[in-house]
Amino acid sequence: GYPRWIGLTRRGVRALRGDAMKAAMKIQTTAVPGTVVHGGRFRAVAAWLKKHVVDNKAHMPALGTVRVECDGTLLRLTGTDLGVAARVELPAAGASFAPVCVEAKVLVAVLAAAKGDSIVVGTLGAGAELVLTLNVGARAFKLPSVVAAVEYPEVVIEPVAGIPLNRCAYDVAQLLAGLDFALPAMSLDATRYAMTGLYIEGNTLTSTDTHRMHHAVLDRSTQAAQPAILPPRAGHALRAALVLAKDVEVSMTQPKTGGSFFSYTIRDRENGGFLIQLVAKSIDGTFPTYQSVVPRPDTWRGDKGIRFYVSSTALAEALRASVAVASERIKQVWLDVRDGALEVSVQSAVQGRFSETLGAVRVERGDGSVLGYNGFYLREIAELLEGELQVEAMDNSSPALFTVKTADRKGWFCLLMPMKL
Repeated sequence: GYPRWIGLTRRGVRALRGDAMKAAMKIQTTAVPGTVVHGGRFRAVAAWLKKHVVDNKAHMPALGTVRVECDGTLLRLTGTDLGVAARVELPAAGASFAPVCVEAKVLVAVLAAAKGDSIVVGTLGAGAELVLTLNVGARAFKLPSVVAAVEYPEVVIEPVAGIPLNRCAYDVAQLLAGLDFALPAMSLDATRYAMTGLYIEGNTLTSTDTHRMHHAVLDRSTQAAQPAILPPRAGHALRAALVLAKDVEVSMTQPKTGGSFFSYTIRDRENGGFLIQLVAKSIDGTFPTYQSVVPRPDTWRGDKGIRFYVSSTALAEALRASVAVASERIKQVWLDVRDGALEVSVQSAVQGRFSETLGAVRVERGDGSVLGYNGFYLREIAELLEGELQVEAMDNSSPALFTVKTADRKGWFCLLMPMKL
């Protein structure tokens, strides 16, 4: 009494999916009327939904789909994995049609095959036989509905009426730079779930995995954000959405009583553009009180501590070679500060010892000190903080503070824990 597909192997499942893909991409001879949308934008937002919003490994079929509908002037695409949800609105002109839920992977593959600047989107059939049609010139593609629209999870994009809201408007370039700076340090340890996200408080973005910490300070927005933790997938989805268009404005909405959710609105103002509304539930839990572990060099007395300045570009180039030679397991790199120079060295059981000396290093404190760090993390810091890199630490067993004295990076810092020498 069980369906025949229960006993299929993984290879069989892939074969069935391949057959469905071929059927969807079969060239038809009869074009179906519908609504006209910009092909390039349609491809871009569909790929964004598939990669950053839709659950591609869903046990629930509906979570692997994109809901497509049109009212005649706007084509709406909706996706969710129940943690992150998004709705995209594309300018359209033509006939309206009822919602249809198609598999995200198939939609993206078909749009890649349907090359053209103008795509006509419509539907055929009704109920369980409803299919989405995509017409490009003389070619027409049919995508079957995976689930009925009424079975698609309810996605609440607009905040519930009556809740006091906090709205923040961001400078797009600043927000994008802050995300690029902070996202890499998010923890991958699911047992410390609060650290897997991006901590947003006021105009700051902070992330840590206990080995390193990245802290970015954005220009003051219209209002300061309430303390909350943005889930990692939502952070990467937001970053990817910001680069979909050149002329973008972005704002964030959250409850004033504390962020139980984030709602980002990204509007492309170029040629009518498109609108992306990204919603994510904030991570429950308490982010570590990171302020207590940040070194305070202004409190060091006398000649205590280590402080030197080095070109971040030169250090990054030296570290690229060093990390390639270092042990695959720990990637430990030594920094030897001595006589106005910085020696970057690694020891490998296979490759032996490798070192490179950087000149023109200003040493204010701690001449003769030897520091040990994870070379991969250190290289990433040198690449993110461009300019004259200031390195400060109490000693070689204390966390090091990395900063640059540039106007657009004021208040930004990286904190890196040492490794045993």
